[in-house]
Amino acid sequence: MAGQQRSNWRLRGGHYLGEISALCFLHLPTHLSSFPFLLAGTGSQLLLYNLGAGKMIKSFQVFQGIRVHGIVSGFADLKERSSSTILEFEVAVFGEKRVNLFILSIETVLGSHGELQVGVDLSLFHSLPRFSHWVLDVCFLKESRCLAIGCSSNSVCIWDISKYSVVLEVQSPERCLLYSMRFWGDNLETLRIASGTIYNEIIVWKLVLENDAKSLTSSLEHEMYSGNTLSNSTQLELQQHKAAHISRLVGHEGSIFRMAWSSDGSILVSVSDDRSARIWSINTGHGDSKNCDEATGPVLYGHNARVWDCCVSSSLIFTAGEDCTCQVWGLDGRQVKVIKEHIGRGVWRCLYDPRSSFLLTAGFDSAIKVHQLHASLPWTLEGESRTKQLTDGLKILHCRIPNSCEHSGLMDSKSEYVRCLRFGSEDTLYVATNHGCLYHASFSQTQNVKWTKIVQVSEEVQIICMDLMSKRLPKQSGGIDDWIALGDGKGYMTVVRVMGDVYTPEVDITCTWPAEKERQLLGIYWCNASEYSFIFTADPRGTLKLWKLYDPLPSASHTSARAFNMSLLAEFTSSYGIRIKCLEPSFEDQVLICGDIRGNLILFPLSKDLFLDASNIQKMKISPQSYFKGAHGISSVSSITIAELSFNEIKICSVCDKLQHVSCEI
Repeated sequence: MAGQQRSNWRLRGGHYLGEISALCFLHLPTHLSSFPFLLAGTGSQLLLYNLGAGKMIKSFQVFQGIRVHGIVSGFADLKERSSSTILEFEVAVFGEKRVNLFILSIETVLGSHGELQVGVDLSLFHSLPRFSHWVLDVCFLKESRCLAIGCSSNSVCIWDISKYSVVLEVQSPERCLLYSMRFWGDNLETLRIASGTIYNEIIVWKLVLENDAKSLTSSLEHEMYSGNTLSNSTQLELQQHKAAHISRLVGHEGSIFRMAWSSDGSILVSVSDDRSARIWSINTGHGDSKNCDEATGPVLYGHNARVWDCCVSSSLIFTAGEDCTCQVWGLDGRQVKVIKEHIGRGVWRCLYDPRSSFLLTAGFDSAIKVHQLHASLPWTLEGESRTKQLTDGLKILHCRIPNSCEHSGLMDSKSEYVRCLRFGSEDTLYVATNHGCLYHASFSQTQNVKWTKIVQVSEEVQIICMDLMSKRLPKQSGGIDDWIALGDGKGYMTVVRVMGDVYTPEVDITCTWPAEKERQLLGIYWCNASEYSFIFTADPRGTLKLWKLYDPLPSASHTSARAFNMSLLAEFTSSYGIRIKCLEPSFEDQVLICGDIRGNLILFPLSKDLFLDASNIQKMKISPQSYFKGAHGISSVSSITIAELSFNEIKICSVCDKLQHVSCEI
């Protein structure tokens, strides 16, 4: 019965912990809350926060295998009831080539002690058809049922929400790909588009009728916004819009990652991987577009790495960068403050709310920091990572592999260098090199390093991959019992058992056999739950081989290195044909969970029959039982760990450059 249930296991997405990729404020009526709510995008999820309480209310799954790139809130509807208030927001969420429209319903009730109790629901209102290019920005057009959608092809589509169709599409005369786009304006006539091109320029343009008949524009917009059915002739007239050039902004020396408009559209701020931010004054008048010039303002230098994001208030500019800082500037270009509260790969997003004076920063460390201007300390939203400076007790030790001191200056093709590293314990390290050598390093409390050459698999072949299994011995014994598996460029596997004292390790067992063809052995993985008898090897085509190692006789002498036998038990082949990067077996539940270099998770059945003592089991060919395509987008899966087991569900944690939990259930 249990076997039949396991044959029906399927993978589904679970909780996600990764970089915060989008932020959006939601303002409630002042009698309900003086602080806004926050929508944050991370992975394929939306997180809703109550900023007044500093708590996350709820998370929602909004895409499948697509990362949220942007969130825009639009029309809001207020419904007052006797005991509660219901706010309904229309929310547009976009990522890659998709845009989804949702209705976010927030019901608020004042508790007996005056506290705000909140209930929320997010329902999918409409999923737009897949666009041919990536969506870079979305804007709700007020007093209408339309969305402006900007694409990386430097084009703009107007989507009629009530009719579920595109009523207008305009291509900029500058036919080039974009890194970024930002809208300003709340109707078709005032809409301004800033396009950051792959040529490090910004093109500012707008939509006009080809005959420039403004009165016709007004009448058409009135008819469209009123929700009335458009005739075929009216739709044709709407298609007669064209792009009108306003200005070309030149100055950045790198890719333009983000742009932000001031509230009146007179200032545009851009940030780039040239480590600068630039302020541009834009003429948004309605005169002849050919005479609309731009004036370059100050260039803001202060970040020492790429600048990812920016936002603008009436008197301040905020920039967020890869150097883990958010910097505050005056409109004159003077640096006002540097905020460093994040760790890791930088601050990915920043957002400022002038009503509450809240400045939000969100990073690759999956933390959202809330700063109130003129307040002394920031705080971290509950449920997010908290910053901690790890300075006390940190020790840095520099050491060289043996014979490396013989090479001075630049290394050449004959130089020996490190290929793989594995810690045996907190004071022992195994190092494999391109010369086919395996070294053991032991560290003393005086920071001295003692090197021991364990084995050299070949003088001409590099070691490509390595894995280590250590048997836990009492610390006071000072002994080691480590099993090291090595894979070389010729496709040979070598298994070495190292025993003895930490400072005088000795080789006890060695075994070498051809596991793959030349240059095809790319990964080695010990079977954690099976002592040291089983090991997996991986090739570039998504195939795993399971090998069984036969222990030598216990009576064999310990005075010299011993050898033992091996046999191939099974081959596991992924349907994606992509190299498997990590794996985790569960013998009790008879499953093998794998992750590949393109972000996919694959589940194989792992029968207990494979691990019988009989040595005459024929090699088995095993196909996937289930899979989760694009669990990490296209990022390589680097680690998988089974976090929790229950009768009918396995919860695992898979990691790439972010953290994601994936559930597998019967």
